[in-house]
Amino acid sequence: MLESARSRISDWNPQLVREIKGRWKGRNLSIAIVASLLSQLLIFLGFMGELPSVANRVNRYCIGTPPAKDLSAAQMHNPPNNYCLEDTAGNLIVNWPLWWLDLFTFLTAAFLIVLLAAGTYVLISDLAQEEQSGTLSFIRLSPRSVTNLLVGKILGVPILIYTVMLLALPLHLVAGISAEIPLSLILGFYLVVVASCAFFFSAALLYGLVTAGLGSFQSWLGTGIVFLFLWLTTLGGYNDALVNHDPSDWLTLFYPGKVLPYLVGETPHSLDTIDYFNLKDAMTLHWYNFPVWNSASSAIALLIVNYAWWTYWIWQGLKRRFHNNHATLLSKAMSYGVSASLTLSLLGFMTFNEYRSGDNFPILFTIEFVGFLLLIVALSPHRQTLQDWARYRHQKNSKAGRNLFVDLIQGEQSPATGAITLNLLLNCLIIATAIVFFPLNNNERAEIGVRLLSIGSVFLVYACITQLVLLMKTQKRSIFAMIILSSLMFVPTVAGNILQLPDVITFTFFPLSAFLINSSAFGFSLLVQWVAIIGSSVQLTRQLKQAGESNSKALFGQENLKGSVLG
Repeated sequence: MLESARSRISDWNPQLVREIKGRWKGRNLSIAIVASLLSQLLIFLGFMGELPSVANRVNRYCIGTPPAKDLSAAQMHNPPNNYCLEDTAGNLIVNWPLWWLDLFTFLTAAFLIVLLAAGTYVLISDLAQEEQSGTLSFIRLSPRSVTNLLVGKILGVPILIYTVMLLALPLHLVAGISAEIPLSLILGFYLVVVASCAFFFSAALLYGLVTAGLGSFQSWLGTGIVFLFLWLTTLGGYNDALVNHDPSDWLTLFYPGKVLPYLVGETPHSLDTIDYFNLKDAMTLHWYNFPVWNSASSAIALLIVNYAWWTYWIWQGLKRRFHNNHATLLSKAMSYGVSASLTLSLLGFMTFNEYRSGDNFPILFTIEFVGFLLLIVALSPHRQTLQDWARYRHQKNSKAGRNLFVDLIQGEQSPATGAITLNLLLNCLIIATAIVFFPLNNNERAEIGVRLLSIGSVFLVYACITQLVLLMKTQKRSIFAMIILSSLMFVPTVAGNILQLPDVITFTFFPLSAFLINSSAFGFSLLVQWVAIIGSSVQLTRQLKQAGESNSKALFGQENLKGSVLG
């Protein structure tokens, strides 16, 4: 029977069988089993140590009121309700559902960090090892689809981590049921965890393909980013900061523990006096003023849809990049859907009232700033691709291929500046509509509009400069692009603070910085930005023309040389 199952899995996904055979060995499996069981035992014993005793009757897990003779004069009007009474047999009465609930939430937070951070690390590390040993090139020659190969990686590489989690599942499930959480919600939470694994592990593979030149630092950097995100969102949940009522709430949609408040809220025992995830605040979160967070089922559904949507876009990049290291992560047509989705998702969490609307826009612009930097990276082709485009564009037979405008906004090999421009126009239009309809005063609208226009302009500067750098002959083009963009963003800011330079200098290259509206200063800032855009665009056009001509001359020179030799 086992052989039959193994044969079926091998027929469906040979890569999965290869990964399992390489990792699910006796010694590794024994270590995983012992680590899982031992950690569960230590956690369980730790929580047992928190239970009340006869010597310490005042405890979190007690639900009684002390007798009047034990109360001080100050406590008579407001007696504590966490005193342990005794039953008829002399045993302390313990609030066991609350104890099990604490165990359930601790196990959830701890195992989520272990599952996602450790899984990310082993996937990135495995991909780096495969690349260095050359076996990844062999895998690329497989007749299997990219989806089949990478699904095998995601399911097989972290198999020992999955083993640890599956062994901890019974205790987690028993804790949830004993805390009187409905089984349907626990199962819904498990679906969210599965969706989060698909997202994080797919992103880990894409990160591994893109950052292959970082060496051993690659896996630690990727894992550190995931760990930091999970750690901050986990602490946020316990410190009542999981809901901010601004666009940053969109980031918490990628934290599977966001559904924990809803599971806790379904427990029938009283938690009114216990500061547990600030439930009321969590459930008042809206999206475009729709109360989608009022129920656990709608929250679970929204998280799964969000994971599925962004996992889909990650897989578009995986399919494009797996067989071709020089391919851009997204096609230009795809980029419009990605950027519009980001902006529309963020706007949904904006607060629609006169007291908070203006404060939401700086947060919106900060997240958009990071998103568009990543978009520039995802769309900008490198030197060889641009040379081929400059050389062969006029040889295309299709009318669309000969139309420069159409080629710039949807062509596979054309420079990214056209697509970045269209993305900026599309998203600026969406945000401008929000500025018009949000309850803002005229001064706020003017300042937000100025910042939006300046951010759009500076991104065109970034896009043009990035494309120019990626046209260089050096092999370290990507590193040079990162250094130059970082310098443009941070050097003026640091120099401005140290040398007390005018704010307009910082604002010109980093529009997220604080800035007091001044028409002449803004005009100067915009003028500098557009001079940089025009200058870099002219230089990019000249270099592309030279690249196309030099290749053609080299080709014709080789043909003439062959002809003279044969003659």
